[in-house]
Amino acid sequence: MVLIISDKYHIILSKIFRRFRWVGWIDEVAPRFFVFGFGWNQPNGALGKEIHEFIRYGISGVDLFPRNLSDPVQLWVELNHLVNFAGRKLIIATDQEGGGFSSLKYGFTVGVPPMALRAGNDPELARRQGEIFSKELSTVGVNTIFAPVLDVNTSIENPIIGIRSFSDDPDDVILYAEKFMEGLKKHNLKVCVKHFPGHGPTSEDSHEDLPIVRLLEEEYRAIHLKPFNQIIKNDLVDMVMTAHVLYPSVDDKPGTISKRFITTILREEIGFDGLVISDCLEMRAMKEHYGIEKATVEAFNAGVDLILISHSPDDQRKSMSALKDAMESGFIPKWKIEKSLERLERFLNDLPEFPEDVEKILDFSKDKDFENLASSKSVFVLERKRVLPLKPDRSVIILYSKSDEEKAEFFVERLKTKVVRIERMDVDEDDTKILETCSNFDTIILLTRSKSKSSIEILRMKNILKSIGKESIHISLFNPYDMILLDFTTVSIASFGSEEHQLEAVAKALLDGRYPNSVLPLRWSVRGDRCDGEIP
Repeated sequence: MVLIISDKYHIILSKIFRRFRWVGWIDEVAPRFFVFGFGWNQPNGALGKEIHEFIRYGISGVDLFPRNLSDPVQLWVELNHLVNFAGRKLIIATDQEGGGFSSLKYGFTVGVPPMALRAGNDPELARRQGEIFSKELSTVGVNTIFAPVLDVNTSIENPIIGIRSFSDDPDDVILYAEKFMEGLKKHNLKVCVKHFPGHGPTSEDSHEDLPIVRLLEEEYRAIHLKPFNQIIKNDLVDMVMTAHVLYPSVDDKPGTISKRFITTILREEIGFDGLVISDCLEMRAMKEHYGIEKATVEAFNAGVDLILISHSPDDQRKSMSALKDAMESGFIPKWKIEKSLERLERFLNDLPEFPEDVEKILDFSKDKDFENLASSKSVFVLERKRVLPLKPDRSVIILYSKSDEEKAEFFVERLKTKVVRIERMDVDEDDTKILETCSNFDTIILLTRSKSKSSIEILRMKNILKSIGKESIHISLFNPYDMILLDFTTVSIASFGSEEHQLEAVAKALLDGRYPNSVLPLRWSVRGDRCDGEIP
């Protein structure tokens, strides 16, 4: 019996078969455009079930966080299992910017943050930190680093970049970022710069809301685009991470979902043909203003190749489903899928094989000598009156906020045998009590870590210290912008972070009176009893 199919039905069947092939291809390739964040969230740091689920689907990579991570050996064991389970190369990435902004801390060298490297006034220090990071990360199997930050931190109100930026001068950012990247390349790490088109001039945190930057396009290009433009053209960049920041003078959409920024400026004008990855779409700038699903599709259509979802398995599933549906429907054209796939395969093929040298893992140890060197070279000290080192006959009280209690205790322990008396006091105490107590001490040390110059706590402490009128030492443990409001203190110190080696560098300056000829890499730098530059 011969089955005769009319031309009409033949056309219909052909369309059905093509549709099945298309859907099958999308099922296979869509998951590849994702990098998901995971922690080892099971007992003893074991891998969670979701990571196996998504690796089985075909995602291209993982973003590592310090959740329950115990040590480098454990990390290598778990990553080795993950790569073997996948049976293919994976992008294994982490944020290791330096100092407190390092996802992998336990047993790893964290060094100092970018602004501290610039404060040290020695580009070689940046190169050495990059090389140490490269050696350690590649040893445990990490092949991609989400660093350096190329943001030019021109906003003293910036709550999220601050010391993560090298400077508020684009030329400084270029010099120190390139040196850092030179070190990162030493052991074949793939480098992902961030946050394009620039998070430096914002006064909002994109984790919490959508930052809007009202700069003229000419000013934006001259300052904030400059590091991305030059460093990418110098062929140092493997991947670019986007920023959820809106520049109305350039486009009416935030950078992550802006075709003008990603396709026109980054791809066509600058000529970048590497991978573009979104910042995490769970951040409120995207999730609350656009939704995970819409942000995913718009980002890919704008020119993003990889979607980063760092935390929630539910959001990860929603994002993957949304992209798949948009591809199947044709809303995302096939040529765009194929172009991103081409970039992705080129990147994956160039990744090194997972390290199998067990001896290197067992010999792994952080470089404490470098951390001490970097901290001692970068601490910034300004004496308006020569009072350091602290004299043995001085009585000292340390004022601190609750979050810095451990830091205050650190200084108490370091100073207690060097001065006649030392105590600490929480600034949450009543103002009258603080005034009465501090009046009984010779020297007041104030610890701050506000994320902007307008902190209510800083203003309150300013009034209290001025009322007391005693010798005062201000130690800024985070962004140095605190020193702008406290520029009347006897001594200003910026540690650019509160890792133990950074606190030790501050303690040595207090006790020895010797400190480096470091710089404050900011236009609004404190000098004498004033602040250079007009405070906006």
